[in-house]
Amino acid sequence: MPVYCFAIHAKDGSPVETLGALPLSDDTESVTFAEGVIRDMTHAGGATYYLGWTVHITEGKRGVGSIPFAAS
Repeated sequence: MPVYCFAIHAKDGSPVETLGALPLSDDTESVTFAEGVIRDMTHAGGATYYLGWTVHITEGKRGVGSIPFAAS
């Protein structure tokens, strides 16, 4: 099972927090996890604060994707 790493970056691209690594079945599951992190962080009305931030996903040295925080 591949191990995916997740890191949050501010709108200026600087790293804010590394969420660690998680073994998941595939890229789709890693994106779903990242979307859940974004949902949890913006749930309390912080969507405007986090606008422009991203969750970067990697698996080994391979970039899987960057999921943007969006205003709700």
